[in-house]
Amino acid sequence: MMLRPAISRSPVVSTAIAVLLMAAAAADQVRAQAYQTLDTTAQTDVRLLVQRCQARDASDPPKDRVRCWEQVRLVAPSNPMVLDGSDQAARALDSEEKSTQSQVQTKAQRDSVKLFLQRAQEDLLRANFDGADMNVAYALEKDPGNRQGRELSAKISTARVWDSRKQLLIAVGAVVLVVVVGLVVLAKKLSAAKKEGGDVATAAPSGTAPAPGQRVGLRVIDGIGRGRMYTITSDIFRIGAALSDRVEERNDLIISDSEQHVSRFHCSLLRRKKRWTIVDSSINGTWINDRQLTLGEPVALRDGDTITIAGVARMTFLTL
Repeated sequence: MMLRPAISRSPVVSTAIAVLLMAAAAADQVRAQAYQTLDTTAQTDVRLLVQRCQARDASDPPKDRVRCWEQVRLVAPSNPMVLDGSDQAARALDSEEKSTQSQVQTKAQRDSVKLFLQRAQEDLLRANFDGADMNVAYALEKDPGNRQGRELSAKISTARVWDSRKQLLIAVGAVVLVVVVGLVVLAKKLSAAKKEGGDVATAAPSGTAPAPGQRVGLRVIDGIGRGRMYTITSDIFRIGAALSDRVEERNDLIISDSEQHVSRFHCSLLRRKKRWTIVDSSINGTWINDRQLTLGEPVALRDGDTITIAGVARMTFLTL
């Protein structure tokens, strides 16, 4: 086995190597110091940025706060203080957006309630109580504690009561008016019937007046009951459409037409002081020889006079 001879180094080479090693170590130390300086500077910058964002947290809107922290996160994305500040700013922004949305909804709700109450007021003025109640109900559904809505609801209830009373008074007044008019007409008839014969109006003569005690009758010559003959045997002969079992409301000649032109008690033939008269009490009128009678005014009858009942039937007054 052959042995390799040892390599001997000259002092110059050894010195050069030592110098190079020392230079490398110095460079590493300088580099480490530089890195340490840079890191310290960066940390100082991050602290300053954090302090600035924290100061803005106390005064700036959430949107500006979020923007500030986002810029710091670009420099120090894993810094706990940066992450916490960014999270708080994001929550503040979310809360502000929700609050803004709630305010918008609240304003829209107030406007809607105001509109419904305004409509309810208008309906109340027009006495449209159902519409007013409906609009108030919509308003209170959106705002149950609305004072104006509750007061308006009470006003509507009161107005309903007074309107019902008013309608009742109107109905009672109408009935009283009808009764009064009926009494006036009846009084006028009775007064006219008691007048002297000279006070009785006369129709256009078509014949002679019946002699005292002479029997008279009616012959229907046209319309309902045509051809029938009715003999008058009492001092009062009533003509109309009403059927009644009561003597005082019974018609002697009943004319009932489908269109109800004939009144319930249309007219009456009366014998007073040996003279026959006719009195109209109808709505659609009675005619003697084509002359319309005045309501409630007695008119003398003569043999052969033509009586027309509301344009429905015509008959002749005859002495028998």
